[in-house]
Amino acid sequence: MLYVPTEKRALLDFALKTIEQCRVSQGNRAAYCRQMNQIAETGRYDNTKALINMLNVLLTKYAAHLYSPVELKFNVDFENLYPKIEMQRAAVVANILTRQWERGGTANLFGRGVYESLKYGWTGMKQWPQIEGEGEHERITYHNKLVMPWQFGVYNEAENDINRQPALCETTLMTMPEIWRRICMQPDAKKLYERIEAQSQTGASMSEMTSYFHQIVSSNQLNTSGTPNTQPGGVVDLGDVLELQAACLQVVAAPSIRTYIVSLLQAIRARPDVLLPASMRSGVYLQRAAQAWALFEGRDFVLPDDVKLLAAPVMAHRLSMRGRAKAEEMIQELVTSLPLPPLRQH
Repeated sequence: MLYVPTEKRALLDFALKTIEQCRVSQGNRAAYCRQMNQIAETGRYDNTKALINMLNVLLTKYAAHLYSPVELKFNVDFENLYPKIEMQRAAVVANILTRQWERGGTANLFGRGVYESLKYGWTGMKQWPQIEGEGEHERITYHNKLVMPWQFGVYNEAENDINRQPALCETTLMTMPEIWRRICMQPDAKKLYERIEAQSQTGASMSEMTSYFHQIVSSNQLNTSGTPNTQPGGVVDLGDVLELQAACLQVVAAPSIRTYIVSLLQAIRARPDVLLPASMRSGVYLQRAAQAWALFEGRDFVLPDDVKLLAAPVMAHRLSMRGRAKAEEMIQELVTSLPLPPLRQH
């Protein structure tokens, strides 16, 4: 049993210490799960790929033997004898639960949880109701998700009975709209939301993902020969990729740069050889690409040359041209003729 303080500052300190205690072995569990996933996907544990890997096939077969969404059916039973009308109501409730699991995708999600449990040793399924809409449109919806072992922690790891745990902790990634839905009914929700948003924009990121299925980006093929690989290549953790994405958004795209991109889109629309022009969304992607290019060039601001360099690769495939006109050549012609904006606008 834990004593929960009531004073605001003491409560905050208590919550942080409790979370830290629940996450004390998270790193070890994450490393273990990475190892298990690597063995399941490649058939080996040394970053090479087995010529024949039957582990995924066996995991799928065992999961199907343990659970099948097709055969799922709920049943409500009683220890004592009740009137017939009560038994009929129980049967209706069981049918409703069965249909909700089928229509809401819960049955398939549970099946995936069985597969992941065989791979990692444990997976939990979390379900919760949520009120959506307002007034006469208000309704209760039911949501579910899988909680992976590296996302879940307990206060006392020596206790196996989860009902005896004084505290549980789940670590997950949330979007800002999801955060707002969680806190919108609290007092000073707007101020709390702004504080969370400011913290998330300062680079506070979390590398815990919902799956280790695609947790690395490799620039080299898996080695199946058993001999050392001398070809260049590397592995990038997706947590680093997320940090780079956040850093790209901090690169300054001055108003003059955005105006230059809009002028380019308007010039494309005015061309008679363009059947289907690029949308404004492609201009947003062009700006994002220019910000990323500037970051890799070691700059914190976008140059007009960045936009000129990336215009064709980003937008050419989005255009539909008349006859034999080529989008790449047309875009290069436009970026050459359009007047350039100032280098940087403060």
